[in-house]
Amino acid sequence: MIAKKILIIFLFLFLFFSFLRVDVFAKVDNFQEIPREQINPDARSKYLVKRFKEKVTLFFKFDLNSKLDYYQVLLDKRLAELAHIADNKNVAYIETTSSRYESTAGQLTQILIDNKSKEKFLEVKQKFTGHLLVLAKIQDNFLSSTAEWRFIENDINSLKIYFRQIADF
Repeated sequence: MIAKKILIIFLFLFLFFSFLRVDVFAKVDNFQEIPREQINPDARSKYLVKRFKEKVTLFFKFDLNSKLDYYQVLLDKRLAELAHIADNKNVAYIETTSSRYESTAGQLTQILIDNKSKEKFLEVKQKFTGHLLVLAKIQDNFLSSTAEWRFIENDINSLKIYFRQIADF
Protein backbone atom coordinates (compact mmCIF):
# COMPACT_ATOMS: atom_id res chain seq x y z
CA MET A 1 0.00 0.00 0.00
CA ILE A 2 2.75 2.45 0.97
CA ALA A 3 4.82 1.40 -2.02
CA LYS A 4 1.84 2.08 -4.27
CA LYS A 5 1.44 5.60 -2.82
CA ILE A 6 5.14 6.30 -3.26
CA LEU A 7 4.96 5.08 -6.86
CA ILE A 8 1.95 7.32 -7.58
CA ILE A 9 3.69 10.34 -6.03
CA PHE A 10 6.85 9.58 -7.98
CA LEU A 11 4.92 9.29 -11.25
CA PHE A 12 3.03 12.51 -10.54
CA LEU A 13 6.27 14.41 -9.82
CA PHE A 14 7.93 12.90 -12.87
CA LEU A 15 5.08 13.98 -15.14
CA PHE A 16 4.90 17.42 -13.54
CA PHE A 17 8.60 18.13 -13.96
CA SER A 18 8.82 16.63 -17.44
CA PHE A 19 6.34 19.21 -18.75
CA LEU A 20 7.84 22.09 -16.82
CA ARG A 21 9.92 24.23 -19.14
CA VAL A 22 12.87 26.07 -17.72
CA ASP A 23 14.86 28.49 -19.86
CA VAL A 24 18.53 28.48 -19.07
CA PHE A 25 20.77 31.27 -20.28
CA ALA A 26 24.48 31.23 -20.88
CA LYS A 27 26.10 34.58 -20.51
CA VAL A 28 29.01 35.25 -22.80
CA ASP A 29 30.75 38.11 -21.01
CA ASN A 30 28.59 41.23 -21.27
CA PHE A 31 27.62 40.82 -24.91
CA GLN A 32 24.48 38.75 -25.14
CA GLU A 33 22.60 36.14 -23.23
CA ILE A 34 22.07 32.99 -25.25
CA PRO A 35 18.94 31.07 -24.37
CA ARG A 36 19.91 27.41 -24.22
CA GLU A 37 17.98 24.91 -26.26
CA GLN A 38 16.39 21.93 -24.55
CA ILE A 39 17.12 19.67 -27.54
CA ASN A 40 20.49 19.94 -29.27
CA PRO A 41 22.11 18.21 -32.27
CA ASP A 42 23.72 15.57 -30.06
CA ALA A 43 20.25 14.34 -29.06
CA ARG A 44 19.91 12.64 -32.47
CA SER A 45 16.32 11.35 -32.81
CA LYS A 46 14.80 14.08 -30.63
CA TYR A 47 16.69 16.64 -32.69
CA LEU A 48 15.29 15.24 -35.94
CA VAL A 49 11.77 15.64 -34.55
CA LYS A 50 12.59 19.19 -33.46
CA ARG A 51 13.90 20.10 -36.92
CA PHE A 52 10.86 18.56 -38.59
CA LYS A 53 8.59 20.61 -36.33
CA GLU A 54 10.55 23.78 -37.22
CA LYS A 55 10.21 23.07 -40.94
CA VAL A 56 6.46 22.48 -40.62
CA THR A 57 6.08 25.69 -38.61
CA LEU A 58 8.06 27.61 -41.22
CA PHE A 59 5.92 26.13 -44.01
CA PHE A 60 2.81 27.60 -42.39
CA LYS A 61 4.28 31.11 -42.00
CA PHE A 62 2.55 32.86 -44.90
CA ASP A 63 3.04 36.47 -43.82
CA LEU A 64 6.45 37.94 -44.69
CA ASN A 65 6.96 39.55 -41.28
CA SER A 66 6.07 36.39 -39.39
CA LYS A 67 8.43 34.40 -41.65
CA LEU A 68 11.26 36.89 -41.02
CA ASP A 69 10.55 36.83 -37.28
CA TYR A 70 10.61 33.04 -37.26
CA TYR A 71 13.90 32.93 -39.16
CA GLN A 72 15.36 35.21 -36.50
CA VAL A 73 14.13 32.81 -33.82
CA LEU A 74 15.68 29.92 -35.74
CA LEU A 75 18.97 31.80 -36.04
CA ASP A 76 19.02 32.29 -32.26
CA LYS A 77 18.34 28.57 -31.83
CA ARG A 78 21.16 27.64 -34.19
CA LEU A 79 23.52 29.94 -32.22
CA ALA A 80 22.44 28.33 -28.94
CA GLU A 81 23.03 24.88 -30.43
CA LEU A 82 26.47 25.93 -31.62
CA ALA A 83 27.29 27.29 -28.16
CA HIS A 84 26.11 24.02 -26.59
CA ILE A 85 28.26 21.91 -28.90
CA ALA A 86 31.29 24.15 -28.33
CA ASP A 87 30.82 24.27 -24.54
CA ASN A 88 30.65 20.49 -24.41
CA LYS A 89 33.56 20.12 -26.86
CA ASN A 90 31.37 17.74 -28.84
CA VAL A 91 33.45 18.03 -31.99
CA ALA A 92 31.56 15.29 -33.83
CA TYR A 93 28.66 17.73 -34.33
CA ILE A 94 30.49 21.01 -34.78
CA GLU A 95 30.69 20.92 -38.59
CA THR A 96 26.99 20.22 -39.19
CA THR A 97 25.89 22.60 -36.45
CA SER A 98 28.11 25.35 -37.83
CA SER A 99 26.86 24.72 -41.35
CA ARG A 100 23.26 24.80 -40.16
CA TYR A 101 23.87 28.18 -38.49
CA GLU A 102 25.44 29.63 -41.64
CA SER A 103 22.60 28.30 -43.80
CA THR A 104 19.91 29.79 -41.57
CA ALA A 105 21.67 33.18 -41.58
CA GLY A 106 21.90 33.04 -45.37
CA GLN A 107 18.22 32.15 -45.75
CA LEU A 108 17.22 35.01 -43.46
CA THR A 109 19.39 37.42 -45.46
CA GLN A 110 18.03 36.24 -48.79
CA ILE A 111 14.39 36.61 -47.76
CA LEU A 112 15.14 40.06 -46.37
CA ILE A 113 16.82 41.17 -49.61
CA ASP A 114 14.30 39.53 -51.97
CA ASN A 115 11.37 41.20 -50.26
CA LYS A 116 13.15 44.50 -49.56
CA SER A 117 11.77 44.50 -46.04
CA LYS A 118 13.37 47.74 -44.86
CA GLU A 119 11.57 47.75 -41.51
CA LYS A 120 13.36 44.52 -40.58
CA PHE A 121 16.82 45.56 -41.82
CA LEU A 122 17.85 47.32 -38.61
CA GLU A 123 16.52 44.49 -36.46
CA VAL A 124 18.50 41.87 -38.40
CA LYS A 125 21.64 44.05 -38.48
CA GLN A 126 21.51 44.30 -34.68
CA LYS A 127 21.04 40.55 -34.39
CA PHE A 128 23.99 39.88 -36.70
CA THR A 129 26.18 42.28 -34.70
CA GLY A 130 25.32 40.53 -31.44
CA HIS A 131 25.87 37.12 -32.99
CA LEU A 132 29.29 38.13 -34.32
CA LEU A 133 30.40 38.94 -30.78
CA VAL A 134 29.06 35.65 -29.44
CA LEU A 135 30.61 33.64 -32.28
CA ALA A 136 33.99 35.18 -31.46
CA LYS A 137 33.60 34.01 -27.85
CA ILE A 138 32.53 30.54 -28.99
CA GLN A 139 35.58 30.41 -31.25
CA ASP A 140 37.79 31.04 -28.21
CA ASN A 141 36.93 27.50 -27.06
CA PHE A 142 39.17 26.09 -29.78
CA LEU A 143 42.78 26.43 -30.86
CA SER A 144 43.24 28.37 -34.09
CA SER A 145 44.96 25.36 -35.67
CA THR A 146 41.86 23.14 -35.38
CA ALA A 147 39.09 22.45 -37.87
CA GLU A 148 36.52 23.45 -35.23
CA TRP A 149 38.03 26.94 -35.01
CA ARG A 150 37.88 27.21 -38.82
CA PHE A 151 34.21 26.17 -38.89
CA ILE A 152 33.36 29.00 -36.48
CA GLU A 153 35.59 31.35 -38.49
CA ASN A 154 33.58 30.44 -41.58
CA ASP A 155 30.37 31.35 -39.72
CA ILE A 156 31.88 34.69 -38.71
CA ASN A 157 33.04 35.45 -42.24
CA SER A 158 29.69 34.46 -43.74
CA LEU A 159 27.81 36.60 -41.24
CA LYS A 160 30.03 39.57 -42.14
CA ILE A 161 29.21 39.01 -45.82
CA TYR A 162 25.49 38.81 -45.06
CA PHE A 163 25.79 41.96 -42.97
CA ARG A 164 27.40 43.82 -45.89
CA GLN A 165 24.68 42.59 -48.24
CA ILE A 166 22.03 44.00 -45.91
CA ALA A 167 23.98 47.24 -45.41
CA ASP A 168 23.91 47.86 -49.17
CA PHE A 169 20.16 48.49 -49.03
